[in-house]
Amino acid sequence: NDYTRCNSCLFVLFHLSWMFTLFPISGIVKVGTFIADRIVVASTVSTSILLGCYFHQSIVGPSSSQEQKKPRIRLLPSVVVLSLLSYMWYRVHVRSMQWMDNHQLLLSSLKTCPRCAKSHLEISKVYSGLIPELFDLDKSLYHLKQVQSIDDSYCDVHRQLAHVYIQQQRLLEFEEELAEAILCPFDMMGAHDMWNKYWPVVLQDPSAREDGQRRKHGYELKISQAVVREQEELEKGKPQWKGARLN
Repeated sequence: NDYTRCNSCLFVLFHLSWMFTLFPISGIVKVGTFIADRIVVASTVSTSILLGCYFHQSIVGPSSSQEQKKPRIRLLPSVVVLSLLSYMWYRVHVRSMQWMDNHQLLLSSLKTCPRCAKSHLEISKVYSGLIPELFDLDKSLYHLKQVQSIDDSYCDVHRQLAHVYIQQQRLLEFEEELAEAILCPFDMMGAHDMWNKYWPVVLQDPSAREDGQRRKHGYELKISQAVVREQEELEKGKPQWKGARLN
């Protein structure tokens, strides 16, 4: 009837007017962040009101201002709504549990986006000792290799590789990755501290001192040359320093 149609139009107009002001964060367009679900809550308010009215009419049936009769509950729409609410409850419950567990959240992230270098890097930290019960260096190294296969210019990976290699006693590979990490602007300070702690221990051993000094000098020379190359690239117009490479 006319009353029902008018009522429905008003609800739709209310929803559209609400969404118009919130369109940039409605979730319809990308906002450039993986935590967009935190900022779309406001736009779901009017959507929930509109859907609630629609489901009410589907279950109870249209009402009129002239006719006051006892509404009849429709079975099929009721089952659909209850199924939808149960599914939504399950999704919210699972997602809430994931946000409370770093490991599960990262697994969920990799399931959603398997080629996310950042997620592979973060979960490698979990397996390399961040959570002792999940300690597994082979898994950690696997995820770090995935990072390099996705983006070989992602310099944050080198310090984590060094952390894994030192635990595996793969010292030559550790030294190489640590030298690379020193050239990464995001890990430079931490890598430099590790560098200053590592070499005095190596050079304490008289039998390994000469070879250690040779390796240390070689890495320092490569680091200096890499910095010079990067400075030349910046002078040529490279937009931003994102880290140099040894080779």
